[in-house]
Amino acid sequence: MLKHNVTRINHGIKLPIATQRWREKEQIKNYLKRLIIYGIIRKTIRLTSEVLVYNKSAIALAADSAATLSAGKIFKTNKIFMLSKHYPIGIVIYGNSQYMEVPWESIIKEYRKTESKNRPYDTLKEYFDDFINYIKNKDNIFLQDINERSSLAIREDVSGLFYFIRQKILEEINDKISESPINYDQIRQIVDKHIVQYEQNLIGEQFAPTITESDVNELIKSNRDVIDDLIKETFEKLPISKKFRNKLIKLAINAFLKETLNQQVSGIVIVGFGDKDIFPSFCEFQTIGWINDNFRIAPSEVSSVNFEKRGGIYPFGQREMVDRFMCGIDPDLRELYSNACSKIFQKYRKKIISNLEDLKKRNQVDKELENFDEELIAEFDELINNFIHDNYIDPITEIVTHLPKDELAEMAESLVNLTSFKRRVSTDAETVSGPIDVALISKSDGFVWIKRKQYFDSKLNPQFMANYYRGNKGDEKNE
Repeated sequence: MLKHNVTRINHGIKLPIATQRWREKEQIKNYLKRLIIYGIIRKTIRLTSEVLVYNKSAIALAADSAATLSAGKIFKTNKIFMLSKHYPIGIVIYGNSQYMEVPWESIIKEYRKTESKNRPYDTLKEYFDDFINYIKNKDNIFLQDINERSSLAIREDVSGLFYFIRQKILEEINDKISESPINYDQIRQIVDKHIVQYEQNLIGEQFAPTITESDVNELIKSNRDVIDDLIKETFEKLPISKKFRNKLIKLAINAFLKETLNQQVSGIVIVGFGDKDIFPSFCEFQTIGWINDNFRIAPSEVSSVNFEKRGGIYPFGQREMVDRFMCGIDPDLRELYSNACSKIFQKYRKKIISNLEDLKKRNQVDKELENFDEELIAEFDELINNFIHDNYIDPITEIVTHLPKDELAEMAESLVNLTSFKRRVSTDAETVSGPIDVALISKSDGFVWIKRKQYFDSKLNPQFMANYYRGNKGDEKNE
């Protein structure tokens, strides 16, 4: 009888069995695909490699074309754009290529149509502020029905999560039944165990940028009824107490704010010259859009070339190969050395302490050696860092300060190519791939394309070139 009841839990469904199973499998598959792709289950994948190389005369931008990893397929997209058709300002995107489910490319090109008498702005920071004000203006067409879209996104995400947990619960229940009959209390213990297990898995995850615990409480308050309905719909007759129902609601919101939103972070870098800027600047920011009716943007600051900082290299996205080139060592290996030294010192300290018979003296020596360990590790790190700067970073940076414009662009392209080549010859997913777009921005020449992929043949589309700079009504389909 118990076995029959448990089977009804698994199959007591209003929809036809085949339809329901298909829906559950699709939701679980999509949920798992997202977790796997974005590194919740395996190592995080950053789907881009972009580099800025700059000195007093100009700033070069290079970006690969890999955009989305879906079922093993990598698509290609544009990541570098003119922010203005008339002034020396560019923009680079990385991470999520959409803002509130609208492509950044479309938003940038709509923004370009707003060029007015207020421009050119005196500084790059003013361009940055103007663009931020534009993308958070709810009057824009791409922010229509934003609250409804956010609620729908939460519902879809939570539904997939619940079906995933439900599947794990039913798998264990069916395994237990195949061995021997189980009772109601045992079923409840299995349900509680899987809810707690997933709750524990989320503890180590970080919130998306700008998200805090107060956002969790607000989203629970505004979505409790919807999530409660999903619990009833998904878990059906499985025994879930009020305490664990509340755990599920909080777990669902935490999963959305940690797993889902961390996948939806968009990185934006605005690059170039304000009208009164002598040297180039850039400003990077990250956003997840609107949460709890507030626009979320991570703190940012403008980095500028000046008489002290005369040039440099700035990678974002997948930066490990650029770091190796600049530092002469892989960052992970560098961290391994430091951690290994710490462990060796700890073992050495314990060995010394174990040979002391006096307990009081043992504790005193242990404390003194522990402080000495920290000093030695800090000294070791400082020696390594100084060596890296003196022999790698500073010499390369000094060369960059003297590079002509064409070689700035060539260097930026080469660094992206290096990452692309590494991905191609490794067992990792080829998340950085060509063609590589390269642009250069200078005070005198403005935004200049060095290399640019096109989805059409310009010889077959003379109207595109003829209309491009014709006011703000030109066709901007590829720029």
